[in-house]
Amino acid sequence: MFVVIIGGGNVGRHLAEVLVKDNQSVVIVEKDPQVASTLANETGARIVTGDGDDPKVLEEASTSAADAFVAVTGHDEDNLVACTLAKFQFGVKRVLTRVNNTRNKWMFEKDMGVDVSVSEADVMARLLEEDITLDDLVTLLKIREGNVSLVEKPIKEDSRVTGKRLDELTLPANASLVAILREGRMVLPKPEVVLQAGDRIVALTTLEAESELVSALS
Repeated sequence: MFVVIIGGGNVGRHLAEVLVKDNQSVVIVEKDPQVASTLANETGARIVTGDGDDPKVLEEASTSAADAFVAVTGHDEDNLVACTLAKFQFGVKRVLTRVNNTRNKWMFEKDMGVDVSVSEADVMARLLEEDITLDDLVTLLKIREGNVSLVEKPIKEDSRVTGKRLDELTLPANASLVAILREGRMVLPKPEVVLQAGDRIVALTTLEAESELVSALS
């Protein structure tokens, strides 16, 4: 698989490292020359220095040959333009992006070239640190096609679910726990797992049931 990543920040770098480790072909487009130089030394990916919303730069990155395109810069406008170019000018079949400001999420739709948009960038980065492959990531990121939302909920000391086993929780019928992030590692959501203060629960649910799920984990 050949993947073009726009943005060499934490999320882009982690994703590139995971893909390269999985023997996938990766190009990172990064506009900061110093960051680009560091990425070239640390990730093993091919680096193209330039703006990801510049068609010439995307052409240099061989975007038309990409199986997937991921825009994860810290600027929503840059991500959106890059996705639109990737989909409609370069014909990439799978276009994923990060939404930094949730108020902008309404713009990141299929008619703008976006197949999947994720605003929970911290969740993405944490999951990538656990060596999840691109196929696993894409499965988790299919949150807009099936009216599904990816939720990350921190568990506080005074939460009513702190100290409870997972099989003691009352969750919406259409909610599914994906993982528990605990002290820098991922814990599988088995029934006997006891929730601790500081845990971060990652779950999938429908958009309609999102608030109900968050309430149940409060």
